[in-house]
Amino acid sequence: MIKLTERDRRLIAKCATAQCLTTSQVRTMFFPQATPDAVRKRLRKLVEARYLVSRQPRQFLEAVYSVERGGLVMASERAPGNARKVGLPDHLEHVVGINDIRAAVESSTVKVVFFFAHWELAGLRWPYPVVPDAVFSVVLDRTSTFLMEYDRGTEARTVVRNKLERYAEIPTSFPFDAVLLITVSDRACQALCRAVTGAIGKGSVLVGSLAAIREQGMWSHVFHEAGRNGRRDSLISFLASMELREEKL
Repeated sequence: MIKLTERDRRLIAKCATAQCLTTSQVRTMFFPQATPDAVRKRLRKLVEARYLVSRQPRQFLEAVYSVERGGLVMASERAPGNARKVGLPDHLEHVVGINDIRAAVESSTVKVVFFFAHWELAGLRWPYPVVPDAVFSVVLDRTSTFLMEYDRGTEARTVVRNKLERYAEIPTSFPFDAVLLITVSDRACQALCRAVTGAIGKGSVLVGSLAAIREQGMWSHVFHEAGRNGRRDSLISFLASMELREEKL
């Protein structure tokens, strides 16, 4: 019988909240100093104890972990109403991409106020007419809130543009600093940055790639501002430049 550590409990609860986590996401969030083999060894023990279940879908090179019955019960006790179903979610690749952003945000040294994916927003009764793939708030130079869309290139550009325009419908009672449009690759990032120019409904749209975020981190120079000169900068720098532009208005 495995003796659960506090880290094990947090890991299981996060798998429930996030619907699933890959081996690398688990390592980033919970075992940053451990070797991949050590992480896999601990995960195997949690699988053997039936807290987690491991699967390796053909589209992924690494295993994906979700909660087993025992893990779901434990997660429900730890955070009532926040646990999810047993098994892998639908639209797995999209969920994994969103959780890559979650891992990048929550594992950094920046203080995280909250991070909610769209399936969590449903449980929180998100009241606004457009639902982002995720919304998170962090303390940078100040507390900053971002709405995030993860674009895998499976939707027509008109659909993406229309959704961005609908952010103007979110009332000022829920202030946010920018919409982050995350693509799969740097090449897709450049193309999408051009495609959404002029489709900004409210605030600024910053376009970045998951590839760059994985390599350099969430707070590095990995974002372009749609409709601007195409330079790449950090979220902190963009927030400063946005505030300067507002002061000049």
